[in-house]
Amino acid sequence: MDYLIIGGGASGMVSAINLSKKGYKVTIIEKNNTLGKKLLRTGSGRCNYFNDDFNETKYYSEEKNEITRFINEENKNKVLEFFDFLGVVPKIKDGYYYPYSNSASSILNTFMVMLKNLGVRVILDENVIDIKKKDKFIVTTNKNVYQASKVVLATGSKAGLKEDSDIFKILESFDLKVYKMLPGLVPLIGSDNYYKEWENIRCRAVVSLYENDKFIDKETGEIQLTNYGISGICVLNLSNYISRSISKGNKVSVYINFIPYVDKSEALKYLKYRASKNEDFTVLESLESIIPYKLLYCLFKVSKINPDKKWAELTNKEQEVLAGNLCNLKFNVYDTKELSMAQVAIGGVSLEEVKDNFEVKKIPGLYITGELLDCTGKCGGYNLGLSWISGLGVE
Repeated sequence: MDYLIIGGGASGMVSAINLSKKGYKVTIIEKNNTLGKKLLRTGSGRCNYFNDDFNETKYYSEEKNEITRFINEENKNKVLEFFDFLGVVPKIKDGYYYPYSNSASSILNTFMVMLKNLGVRVILDENVIDIKKKDKFIVTTNKNVYQASKVVLATGSKAGLKEDSDIFKILESFDLKVYKMLPGLVPLIGSDNYYKEWENIRCRAVVSLYENDKFIDKETGEIQLTNYGISGICVLNLSNYISRSISKGNKVSVYINFIPYVDKSEALKYLKYRASKNEDFTVLESLESIIPYKLLYCLFKVSKINPDKKWAELTNKEQEVLAGNLCNLKFNVYDTKELSMAQVAIGGVSLEEVKDNFEVKKIPGLYITGELLDCTGKCGGYNLGLSWISGLGVE
């Protein structure tokens, strides 16, 4: 065979379709009993498969200068042309691409039909345990041995897996620069003890990231408060940086503004205004219309303020502390949730190790795609975007 693709996920299927279109004989080996399992879960089953705001700022890598080799306007257009060729009609909402059917199975079924029509051989329920390079590549699975002129590693990352994968041991044997895989797009665990007070609350907030007390980045959106810390899309986006930073021994904290775009001085003015309109209300009662009761109660506890007091009964210091925690609550990050709970993994094969067509520089004929590369996107179709680009780039 010309190409043996190891992994039947997003980048593996796209690579197989694109290569077969060009006349190559292609085989996919997949360890699961079906292709595209992870694809069906994306976008809560709706498959947010791309994003119009496709640029290098949406990605994290240890080699930041390498990102634009792959994440650029030319490759964006290639992805859009590919899906147009497939006949996938997009539904675009705020720049997010979904299939018009709103169902991930629509895209997977389209891939499956194309693979069948193009004559791609698909082998399921086989796990690759060894790869050797001689005149050709010798690929050993738990059941068989295969030979191929070229091999594409498209297995995806360790994210969401309970078990380890042999492919990472194989990568190490190739003497490639590989960054340790860490959780990405993952909830954060706090080091304080008040989180059980705010469990199961969802609210809109601005979350600002600090590393060793230096501002790094911020995200705005809905956050989810849990009994161990915080989650939500804006938190997950920041977690890509946080995970690596913690692994390097840095002190990481985030500040949460529960009244987006309002600073401490403005919050103080607002609190005084509310108190003047309802002098008989407690401070807790005055704020219930803008902050969930359960969260308010927690913030009062953190601020060490009696929620039954009226505004006029608070000292100036108490007023400032409360206003500060409403719009700048410090959350000390202890760790992230484990890799098996992550949506993606950061780390993988250094971008410096591959050419523009994703061929390994040291090993001609070996290609690495998708999440095996050290290039991790934010939420919003960016990680699938890399999968499509790398799959289309292989040749």
